[in-house]
Amino acid sequence: MIWSAIVDSICFVTVAGIFRYKTKFVITVEDGIINGGYGQKVASYLSKYKIPTLILGVDNEFVDMDQVQNIYKKYNLSADELLKIVESLIK
Repeated sequence: MIWSAIVDSICFVTVAGIFRYKTKFVITVEDGIINGGYGQKVASYLSKYKIPTLILGVDNEFVDMDQVQNIYKKYNLSADELLKIVESLIK
């Protein structure tokens, strides 16, 4: 876990340095619950550089058993839904 935290910090510093003047926002996509996920870690770090972060994923609730495609669609995580979200943000 410590190694992961070090690598994450190096990645975040690099991303923040490269993108801080060129990036309007960062989108993270969780393949699970948003709360406590990697997206929150990214958003927390990038907030120091005033880079807004949109975290997409599953709400903190019980998810009924279903096919993955149906779950992705329900939470707007399918490829088509993600494309719509990105397109709406870059207009």
